[in-house]
Amino acid sequence: MGNNQPDAAAPTLHITLFNGLALRQAGQLLPLTHPQAQRLLALLLLQPPAGCSRQEIVTRIWPDQEPAQARRTLSEALYRLRQAMGEGWLAVENDFLALPPSPGLQVDYWQFQAAAESQDLAAWQAAVRLYTGDLLPELDYEWALLARESGRERYLHLLAELAWHEEGNRNLRAATNYYQKLLLQSPLREDAARGLMRTLARAGRPADAQQVYDDIHAALAEALQIAPTAATTRLAQQIREEASLFTEVAGDELPLLGRRRERQQLLALLNEAARGEGGLAVILAEAGLGKSRLLSHLAEAARWRGWHIYQHKAEAMLPPNPYEPFLTALLNGFRGARRELLAELVNSHTLNIVAQLTPALADWRRPALPEPANYSPEDIAAALITFTLELAALGPTLILLDDVQWAHPLFWQLLDRLLPQLADQQLLVVLAGRGEALQDGPPWEQLAAWEAAGAWLLPLAPLGGGEVAELATAFGRQLTVDQEQELMRLSAGNPLLALNWLSQPAGSDLPQNSDLEQLLLARLAPLSPPARLALQAASILGYRFAFDQWQQLFRTFPVSELPHLLVELEAPRLIHAEAESYRFDHDTLRSTIYRQIPPERRRQLHRQLLSILPERTTPAALFVYHAQQSGDETLLAHHAARAGQEAAHQYQYREAVRLLTIALDGTAETEAARQFDLLNSRAQANGILGEREAQRADLETMAEQAAEPAQQISAQRELAIYYGATGAMEEAESTARAGLALAREHQQAAATAQLAADLASTLRIRGAYAEADTLLREARDFYET
Repeated sequence: MGNNQPDAAAPTLHITLFNGLALRQAGQLLPLTHPQAQRLLALLLLQPPAGCSRQEIVTRIWPDQEPAQARRTLSEALYRLRQAMGEGWLAVENDFLALPPSPGLQVDYWQFQAAAESQDLAAWQAAVRLYTGDLLPELDYEWALLARESGRERYLHLLAELAWHEEGNRNLRAATNYYQKLLLQSPLREDAARGLMRTLARAGRPADAQQVYDDIHAALAEALQIAPTAATTRLAQQIREEASLFTEVAGDELPLLGRRRERQQLLALLNEAARGEGGLAVILAEAGLGKSRLLSHLAEAARWRGWHIYQHKAEAMLPPNPYEPFLTALLNGFRGARRELLAELVNSHTLNIVAQLTPALADWRRPALPEPANYSPEDIAAALITFTLELAALGPTLILLDDVQWAHPLFWQLLDRLLPQLADQQLLVVLAGRGEALQDGPPWEQLAAWEAAGAWLLPLAPLGGGEVAELATAFGRQLTVDQEQELMRLSAGNPLLALNWLSQPAGSDLPQNSDLEQLLLARLAPLSPPARLALQAASILGYRFAFDQWQQLFRTFPVSELPHLLVELEAPRLIHAEAESYRFDHDTLRSTIYRQIPPERRRQLHRQLLSILPERTTPAALFVYHAQQSGDETLLAHHAARAGQEAAHQYQYREAVRLLTIALDGTAETEAARQFDLLNSRAQANGILGEREAQRADLETMAEQAAEPAQQISAQRELAIYYGATGAMEEAESTARAGLALAREHQQAAATAQLAADLASTLRIRGAYAEADTLLREARDFYET
């Protein structure tokens, strides 16, 4: 396309489209008052560099004019435009007009588009600065409206991305600025309002955050006659509650219901960790005093601050896994992009150990790397700590672990090693457990040592009488003074006991004992028989349960469909819906319901559940638990064998021995091959544990029971290796010779080579070098061929 180039010495021509069309050169505004020329320039600036045909131009700008008149209008507009801009900027050839890019031409819209399409943060910031108002607000052509709306949407998107980025990096002033701009452009946008509320609250301006909520509430009511969503309202309430925690009160004034002082301490620890001064806190309380609720409150406080949260609750029904609930908490918290990022950041040795601990991370294994056959507890703890610190490096991190009274001793050793690493991390670890269950064991001594090292211990005391009365008011029950005193006496300040009385139908008499189980049974009394059966099925699954598994298990009963019963179960707050599952109001309720199931029905439900649970994603130990509760010894032996193998695979050798023993006890004598494999697995686990006598007993039993030649050869080899490892070299030699003879007799080439190499090693130790060399050549010949 032919055109004269602009004079290289001429000043740069600046054209702005945002907030109105304007041309400037050398700081001076160029006169372009002709409206048709303005429209022509605007259209050309919004087109690709190739430009537009004359026919397209007249159709889009002057569609109502006769063709001849439209062409004359275009010619005049082109003449006026050249007069205003000067020569060389416009390209005109035959039927096409264009305004191609050139070094001396700067167009804010072009710069905005290029910056917005970049993946560079600085470019996004530049794009936001370029957007000084709507694009070409003076034009109402469809092509101008489309470009204007597209530019505005892109601008809003950039504001949201920049605000989120700056908030995540704790640049609160910049994030506040971007959220304010976003809300100014889109005053009904609740995500922007929530973002602005968060940054203002985190900057110590809770009153301003409340004003933002009031403004969005009023705007939505006026424009749409609706209220803010639950997420926005919940955030406003959270900010108000936290602000009230730090309001000065008289010393004799009652503390705020909901553990005011403990919440203050936890929020202070959260803020310290945000500054890179991480730590550990332990909440100690009897059942029902509110430790889980306190953890939930802290999780909400961290969530709206943009923290990464990892949490899990240990379950009494399962035998303690050495690293639970710590390991599952980590796995629950990262998915998608963060999971892939960690796979790149964490070293291969650590990945191999962590992946070995859980089947969910099997794809992280690096099989090409040389790794030992087993790892010590110290190796595993070091890997988990490295993994945790890499998680914390991705941003402020909160780990919440509930019901740690069920935790394994190795869990406490892991936390003991992690504690010194927290001081300079954006990482806060909070445990919660029942103090009375921890007092009689080693964890209590560990807690005392942690407190001396700077950890926080937060024992929860029962509520006071005024707090119990306030709890009743919050629950919507107006009690007389006598009733308040009686409730305090019966509940002893335990909020769970008090709430379960308050959950009784209005007008019911005050129970004359504080037995929690009786109170819970009274809550269940109004339920229909199908609803009771539904809760019984859920109690088999555990405190937290998936709906699809619940529904399959409930279909065991020939009653109504489960969805029809949800309202009856949720309305009295017996169960609660979560994002991906349901849960009981509290575990004490679940265990009470579970104990009320008739024994035969309970066994039937456990047996039925074994056919429902997916093997790939369900821990093998959970199958063992349900098999035990079903009373089916055959099922128990089957699942214990699988769980034993899984435990050994995850370096839990003592647990592997326990489970393999259960499997052996339930395996019939007629299943010789299965018994042989189980004995072999248990012998290997005992060997790693250093339980040599138990290992030898299993190996000797294997040798006695072996019926097939392959089993006999394998048993002899394992015994020979055992004797060699324990220094009984004469027995090692004789056993290896017997195994080698069997292998040769039955023409087992691979076993012959293995035993030849084993025997050669023993003979060299005993000084028989010539025979050892002969055997090594025999083994080498096999492997080379």
